[in-house]
Amino acid sequence: MSKTICSSLHAINIGPSDAFIYNVVIQSVSHKGESSFKFFVNDPAKNESTLNFKHIAFEKNSAFRNAVKKAHTGSKGFGVIDSVIVFDGSCRLVSNRELTTLNYTIDRDDIMDSMTIFRRNDVLIELQFVEKYRLDDLSSFFDSERAAESNTRLNIMEMITSAYALESGLYMQLNSSRGMVSKTACSREESNTGPGRELVPGCTKRIMTYTHGKEMALCVTIDPSKNVYYTTGNLAEIVNNDLLRGRRASVREVISAFQANTILGVLVKLTHRTNGDCIAARKFSKDAISDMKVEIKGKSTSLIDFYKEKHNVHIKYPHFPCIEVKTVSKDRTTKEKVEKLIYYPLEVCEIIGGQQVPVPKMDPTSAKCQQMVNTAGPVKRKYDSYVQMVNLGLTTCTANKYLAGFELSVSDIKLTHVADDVPKPKMGMAGSCIEIFKGRHDGNKKNDRYFKCAQIKNIYFFVSRDCRDSRKINEFVSAYTRTCERMGIRIESNRGVIETDTTDDRRLFEDLRSIKNDADAFVILIDPKRNASHNSLKIFEQENDIITQHITFEKALVAPTQSDTLRNIINKTNAKNGGICFDVSLSSGHLRDYDLKERKTLYIGLDLNTSVSALVKGSNETNSVGWAANVSANACQFIGDFFYQDRNKSLPYLIDYDGLRTVMKEILVHWEKNCSGVIPKKIVVFRSGLNGFEINEAIKNEVPVIEEISDLVKEQFKTTESINITVVHVNKGSAVRFFDKEESSVPKNVEVGTFVSDKVSHTGKISFFAKTNASCMGTAKLPLYSIVFDQNNMDVEALEQIVYMLAYCHDIIPGGVALPSCTYQAIELSKRAKNNSEKLKELNRFVVEADGFVKLSLESNYTNNPKLRELRYNA
Repeated sequence: MSKTICSSLHAINIGPSDAFIYNVVIQSVSHKGESSFKFFVNDPAKNESTLNFKHIAFEKNSAFRNAVKKAHTGSKGFGVIDSVIVFDGSCRLVSNRELTTLNYTIDRDDIMDSMTIFRRNDVLIELQFVEKYRLDDLSSFFDSERAAESNTRLNIMEMITSAYALESGLYMQLNSSRGMVSKTACSREESNTGPGRELVPGCTKRIMTYTHGKEMALCVTIDPSKNVYYTTGNLAEIVNNDLLRGRRASVREVISAFQANTILGVLVKLTHRTNGDCIAARKFSKDAISDMKVEIKGKSTSLIDFYKEKHNVHIKYPHFPCIEVKTVSKDRTTKEKVEKLIYYPLEVCEIIGGQQVPVPKMDPTSAKCQQMVNTAGPVKRKYDSYVQMVNLGLTTCTANKYLAGFELSVSDIKLTHVADDVPKPKMGMAGSCIEIFKGRHDGNKKNDRYFKCAQIKNIYFFVSRDCRDSRKINEFVSAYTRTCERMGIRIESNRGVIETDTTDDRRLFEDLRSIKNDADAFVILIDPKRNASHNSLKIFEQENDIITQHITFEKALVAPTQSDTLRNIINKTNAKNGGICFDVSLSSGHLRDYDLKERKTLYIGLDLNTSVSALVKGSNETNSVGWAANVSANACQFIGDFFYQDRNKSLPYLIDYDGLRTVMKEILVHWEKNCSGVIPKKIVVFRSGLNGFEINEAIKNEVPVIEEISDLVKEQFKTTESINITVVHVNKGSAVRFFDKEESSVPKNVEVGTFVSDKVSHTGKISFFAKTNASCMGTAKLPLYSIVFDQNNMDVEALEQIVYMLAYCHDIIPGGVALPSCTYQAIELSKRAKNNSEKLKELNRFVVEADGFVKLSLESNYTNNPKLRELRYNA
């Protein structure tokens, strides 16, 4: 029976209004005598590093917004007094009226608060008319050929719905109009973070389409968030109060307080001058400021007196060191580069707001605080969502001049949806069927053997010296080997426990290499969670073609008495060594060609990882692409690999043509080898790692390459038969939450197996949200699936059942995962590529040569590993 649920979507009512689009050119105008020179300061084509590198993005955007606002006021609404404008902080302006004054100059004295960005000159604002849109005309969303127009319309709505919050000064906008961060942190009573950190509320706002009957309409979703940021304020006070807790400390102790898990490397703004330069608190003087001197016009004076007399700054903590900054300038006489060290007291430094603490730099207290926020239940999530809507000015009770000016209003009531009825997939082990209940199955509770049992010839247990309880280790090894035997895994020889040092890469590699000549080895490494040995283990695995498994000491301690934990560990062992724990298939007979066991459909997951590590210094030159496909010797198992590509190309979020074509060829070779040469009838590709705006570029650039698979099949299998292909976009960051309701109207999480296409799909577009994994703490945030290319004439029912089946192929835990297994593994493999590259960089063994990405990939991935490339090594 179908069930009605509600979502975090709010309908947007659009009146018969127009939007006039303008490009904004901001120029700094320098006057020398009767001549004037103009400098283009908001060129979007310029790389961020060349566009006034001293200022991070939101600092520039804030200055640009301020300049455009002053120009709008000074020009009396750009010639139209009642005009309402919104500006994206970069180069696009939208007005509700056609403007008549398209040029306005701001005197330098009126914009002193942004002197450095505008080079201490006058500022010229020029508007260039682009086009006019009728906001209530949504016909472009039905036409794929007008995707660019649809994106522009969504951008306009994003700008309008963000304008009130930015104008009020309550929020700052970081990366795009979707990410809004409050300028006021949560109180200390509400949050408990580590030193130099604070909890800051905000939200992700997204404009989406939905179907209202047969009509297309727009809606907005508000996903509230609270994240750990560096504390905003005077650096000296934060160091004294948060890091040192008010105690007097030596220079060495102060520098030691600046750690990666406190505030080392944080960006600060200099406050003693009006230029607002930004520097990083990364290097420090060896001496206290009280012992430092500066030479002014040949006369030596103390640094304390210099700042007091020159800048009226009184040094409150003379025993603190200074921040050291290296500058490079040209000697006026010799024209040679001259390096100079400049020292800034902590009293003249203010930590800039909006700097989120990266996960690798989280201290335990902040990490715990963040976890508690992320796992907030639906009641709390729904309340916070309404608070954010009020603060953004999107409720009907708010006088929002931007919504009124463009004749928009947002409904206070959330949209409701009728969930789809989707049958559960079938599952089994060697001797029985498995029952699925609330997203989990009872496979771990059965004593039946695995569907296919792995065989291990030689197993080695490498154990960290930090695991000092040998009795507990022996208990784990004994319980592990007994359970392996009971589940059908055959271990021919247990080579025992080998002690190693997992805190020292050199020693760890040395110990592991002692068994590298054993081609039949399977290595289990056990060490405390705090030891960062995982990446080193995986480097050894790839370089020596030896399968490995990492188990934390904390899990090894409890596994003998926690059956689920032990079984999950052994499930992973079985999957890594060529076994299959649980058999999975579709329930519906009419979809037989899509069933994994039939081996008629080739499923491929592709993911592009564009993240930049917070721990790696220097440039990040590569993006990583992970792929996974059902080309294993086992019908229900996915295997895969990864490769690297240039990060600095024009569209870094697209997969390279050569790399994608090479992957497709490799997949077909695996299929032919492991599927007895049978030609696949259908191919379904799941592409993740893209947002809603990037997917249109992917359709234009990647889908034609994917279409070439049909020609590659003909070439590989010597056939003239064409293969039908479907491409599905997987958006795991949709920002849409779903709530179920009890009779008391208290919101709760939706159940596993909830699929929502109502108000999401429409004629010409198949889309749905899916909940395939068991609910943990928190609120359900469901991935969005959309068919972007289809030769198989697939309907919603077919794709929903396919996604449900593929979510249960993970084979490690007794239940489904949040994504299809091919997508899940592709994402994990792209992360593996990124992690391996970071470790190799630490070891100075990751060098990107000119046009050397193919060579780099072959040296770093599993293509040349005859054993591992046939196994699910990333289980």
